Amino acid sequence: RLLRICARGRSLTMSASKHVKKAVSKNKQRYIDQENNFDLDLTYITPSLIAMGVPACGFFNTLYRNPIGEVSRFINDRHPNSYRIYNCCPELPYPEKPFRGQVVRFEIQDHTPPS
Repeated sequence: RLLRICARGRSLTMSASKHVKKAVSKNKQRYIDQENNFDLDLTYITPSLIAMGVPACGFFNTLYRNPIGEVSRFINDRHPNSYRIYNCCPELPYPEKPFRGQVVRFEIQDHTPPS
């Protein structure tokens, strides 16, 4: 019974998360690949350049941001051994391990122009 309750709770959380992400994205297009179970807030600027927000860690942040595990799975599946991530948001650090050390950090504070 406990397993059923936990499974039901996980299902409800995942459903709620999808609704929250759609509300946050508003009318922006998301990267959705149903065959491989990807639903991410990112966009291809060119075939070799992707823009996206900071990947999230922790339960609450993953409700409305891209979960770091899903971003890692996407990047390593779609662009294995041929990517580099540029993190321009030092306020929201995240582990680099899921990205095999391919993260370059820029210390640009939010809402301040580079000088």
